[in-house]
Amino acid sequence: MATKLERFLESIDPSGTIDETAARADAALNVFTVNPNGVPDGESFEHCLGRFLCHLDNHCLRLNPPWTYDPKRDIGRCYNLLVAEYGKDGVLVANDLIVTGQDGGLYGVLRAVARRRANQYAQTEIAARVSVFWRGLNTQEQLDVAEEYIKRFRDLLPAELTEGTGVRMKIRFWKVLEQHPYMVHRLRGVGR
Repeated sequence: MATKLERFLESIDPSGTIDETAARADAALNVFTVNPNGVPDGESFEHCLGRFLCHLDNHCLRLNPPWTYDPKRDIGRCYNLLVAEYGKDGVLVANDLIVTGQDGGLYGVLRAVARRRANQYAQTEIAARVSVFWRGLNTQEQLDVAEEYIKRFRDLLPAELTEGTGVRMKIRFWKVLEQHPYMVHRLRGVGR
């Protein structure tokens, strides 16, 4: 019979969190329509990216009814993603990429926005699931879960976290659980 930890780790497996969210973002990107004339000016650029973010959120979150595009809301949120992706001049960098066609041009910028947004949603979903799981355990169960995890994954964890009784890891163990799907995702990607 599976332990509480095993059942929980299955619930946050990357195939149902990281990969699923990325697949929804890819699907949104694949069906997004762009003006055939491209984005000839700054206003078109803003509206294209804002519309895409609204479209992306509707797909990733499976909103019903879907949000309608709101330039005041969506353009600013997209700018934040561009800064996170390309640095403090992210909006200018994205615009240059679109104008020059480098790194995939408009499609490359939309793909970068989709990837970053999907990652944000996956992180939020995983953190919420961890929080519910962790708060549902009493203190002894929390210690038992941490011990079981250390025994099971000791070889994959940094030695400084697991040395001795693993007290450094146990102090903020929910953070370890939040990173678990990413560790598994990286391990599954090795050798591909």
